[in-house]
Amino acid sequence: MKINEVEQSIGMTKKNIRFYEQEGLLTPSRSPGNGYRDYSTKDLETLRQIKLLRKLGISIEDIKKLQNDSLTLEDCLKQHLIALEQERKNLEAVTKFCRRLLATDATLKSMPAEQLLTDMENMEEGGTRFMGAKNRNEKEEESMSSFAIVFLVAIILPAVVTAFIIGRRSAPMDQMSQNAVLYSFYESGDFFYNLNGDVYEPENQVRTHWYGHAADSSLLAYWLYEEDSSYPSGIRSDLYYITGDLEPVKVAESVREYMVSYDGSYIAYFQSFENNTHSDLYLYEVSSGESTKIDEDIGGSFFCLSPNGKIIAYQKDFYGTLYIGGLDMEISKVAEDDITPLGVVPLAVSDDGEHLYYIHNRGLYYYNYNEKDSVEVASNIDPNGILAYRFCFNRDISELLYVVNFETYYYAPDLDTPIKIVDDRIYHVLENSTAADEYSCSTYAGIARVDTFKNHVLQSSGYGHQLYWLNENATNTVAISADARYSMLSADGRSLLYLEDGILYRLDSFGEEMKPTVVCEKTDIQYFTANSDLSKVYISTARDLYYVKNREETEQLSDNLAYAEFEEYGYYEYYPVYDNTSGKIYFLEDGALYAADKNETSKNKVAENATQLALLPGGISYLCNEDEQAVRYYLHNGNAIKIYTE
Repeated sequence: MKINEVEQSIGMTKKNIRFYEQEGLLTPSRSPGNGYRDYSTKDLETLRQIKLLRKLGISIEDIKKLQNDSLTLEDCLKQHLIALEQERKNLEAVTKFCRRLLATDATLKSMPAEQLLTDMENMEEGGTRFMGAKNRNEKEEESMSSFAIVFLVAIILPAVVTAFIIGRRSAPMDQMSQNAVLYSFYESGDFFYNLNGDVYEPENQVRTHWYGHAADSSLLAYWLYEEDSSYPSGIRSDLYYITGDLEPVKVAESVREYMVSYDGSYIAYFQSFENNTHSDLYLYEVSSGESTKIDEDIGGSFFCLSPNGKIIAYQKDFYGTLYIGGLDMEISKVAEDDITPLGVVPLAVSDDGEHLYYIHNRGLYYYNYNEKDSVEVASNIDPNGILAYRFCFNRDISELLYVVNFETYYYAPDLDTPIKIVDDRIYHVLENSTAADEYSCSTYAGIARVDTFKNHVLQSSGYGHQLYWLNENATNTVAISADARYSMLSADGRSLLYLEDGILYRLDSFGEEMKPTVVCEKTDIQYFTANSDLSKVYISTARDLYYVKNREETEQLSDNLAYAEFEEYGYYEYYPVYDNTSGKIYFLEDGALYAADKNETSKNKVAENATQLALLPGGISYLCNEDEQAVRYYLHNGNAIKIYTE
């Protein structure tokens, strides 16, 4: 059976099917004549199992363990139920489904995937939301290991997803460019907009919810699908980029994969015409609009791009032989593999190409281009179990954080061996006004916007959000909080606010012995926000909003913070946001948007019929109901700019 037939039979996109194949979850045979994939009945059943488990929120890593019998279905479901019990009340239906499946004592082989998928679809029609449900982004490449993350994103932005709102609720956003291009997606197609109120909607539908961004979001690359009868699917994916002026530029036709460099100056892309399974590799210079061919006849799937975009490491063939090349750099073979399913997988490469990291045959390696020599960093890395952002690099790729068996290690090329810094999973540097979210430089690695991890606050993944401080020698971490519900660094990175067990704490110095202070006497605090230097702090307890004058005194600004009701998700509170540009706190109350400073007398109404308050670069964003239409506004320096109408 060909992939188009599988797509129709299973109800799974071709991109996801290929992704699962790349992850080693299935290995279809290939036709002798043309090399096309030929999916068997067993492959279809495997895909049904994968779809079922992914709908439940089971991670790719756990599915692999199920398949290689290192994890039983019973244990897997029990672990997942522990996670589900921590979710909001609207996940009760999913929890009951898992309990029902667990009660059957089924194994992976005996599990009736087709019938269970039918039951799921009936539940979805009744409003239950599973992973990968209809009309939701099913892009598996993101590989989010926590179902809670997906759920939070879904309820925070139920109707419109704005590129730079997700995950940035308390951190200041002045590091984001006001010239950034933003986007929103709908079932009918995506559109792009800027903060001047300009909107661009492509004539042809943008059919992907994944976009390649420069680190400051001033440039965004995307696929635009166009009709082409020479392709079996009848469509061809062409590559475009767009900037804050909303003038789209076509980069190339028939692009299979692409990536934008950290600084947005180059775009790497793989071009493949008609039905060719191999591609040519190009580096496109944004300033000149010219493409340079780096290599041709490439059949591999994984690659990584240097921060400046001039160097790229890539798999040359289907077996994963790794090469490095680029502008003013000759192509050089790094490592070869014709056995391992994923081959040699590149993680990150530095601007000069000197530092290259990759995984091969369960090992993590560092390659020095100048010396043409590889050094094994760790031997217990499992390529079949890695997830996106499992590896985190600093800005110039000279430092690395990675996780093995729930332990985090620090490595730099000048070290003899990696240093275990904590018995926990740490993938992220805590954000502040000069350290944005990680930039994805490959499928399995991200670049944090810091020069060094040393003397920085790190944040664990999964539930609890433990906070740690990495000392200046990167030899050890010191625990700050075991369960920080929210946390926020000052702009200079020297002070920290964090909320734990309903109490707000503050740290003004980091070291081996840290002594946090309690910010105010109030307990059962639900949320907090502050300005960039943490000198103005606001807290909310249930539906009450306060300005913290000092530890003993607070000024109440609201006793009726707005909640919004969604039929699919239940209740969700719209949290207040602080705008550093205007120096005010914004919040929703009684169906209106208000702004305030430090006391009740400074409170004033900004807009009627307002919902969906969010923070944007240099201002705030909100929706207003006008003549039965939802209008998105951007408030900057007191001026309300109409961005678009939903």
